[in-house]
Amino acid sequence: MSSHFYRFSDNTTIAYKDFNSHKSDSLVFIHGNSNSSRVWTPQIDSKTLSDYRIITPDLPGHGQSSAIASGDYSVINMASIMVKFVNAVVGKVSYCLVGLSLGGNVIAEMLRLGCQPTGIALISTGLVGKEVPVARVVRDGVVAEVLFQPSPALSSIQRYYSTLIRQNNSSLVDMLIEDHCKTRPQFRAEFPKSIGEGKYSDELDLVRKWGKQPLVVYGCDDQSIPPDVLDQVELPYWGGGIHKFTDVGHLVNIDQPLLFDELIRQYCQDVFSI
Repeated sequence: MSSHFYRFSDNTTIAYKDFNSHKSDSLVFIHGNSNSSRVWTPQIDSKTLSDYRIITPDLPGHGQSSAIASGDYSVINMASIMVKFVNAVVGKVSYCLVGLSLGGNVIAEMLRLGCQPTGIALISTGLVGKEVPVARVVRDGVVAEVLFQPSPALSSIQRYYSTLIRQNNSSLVDMLIEDHCKTRPQFRAEFPKSIGEGKYSDELDLVRKWGKQPLVVYGCDDQSIPPDVLDQVELPYWGGGIHKFTDVGHLVNIDQPLLFDELIRQYCQDVFSI
């Protein structure tokens, strides 16, 4: 399916794909740092999620989306862009936001900007706040080099993505590397700079103030975000706690798509019925 494009007044453009557009209840999947909407391919093809409209945007500076005209790649500014996108494209229907890694941080920041999702699912996300400082979720070494440097070495990129998932799938790894290389270097220059300048919120507090139950999921073998990062954090978790998948890395939705899709379906059935 070809991409659609939503253009803002400053010429920033968000590319997105729209599946099952005749359905009402909607899922908006937001990818992570240096990925694209292609990371959600298993969910797009999922029979388990066929009852929902599925919208998969590319974050600014990623995939087919344009750069941000102002050059402000702080998570707060990216969240403000995504709020406007969701309000325009999804409309006034029930919707759930599903964020992978950085996508989950973007979703948390969206909650303070007038966004009113029916549900949120935070996948492999390093939420930050008073209880969890940024240093707790940003790992040193190849992770920091690949995700927080404008132009990391190709060998580092290849090494990072070869260990990101548990599947032995070279074509999938090639896709992830391709999307990484397509991401604008300005994003990886400005995003960590904004973190150093404190341009982010207490995201844990934002989720609490949202007042509903988030679905929170980690892979036990995640080499990017510590899967125990929220173990001591009290949140109104849906299902009574954090969901952890064994023998799964950072990309939970790819390593265990059937289990992941079923969990998303159960969550949506619950929150959309309230």
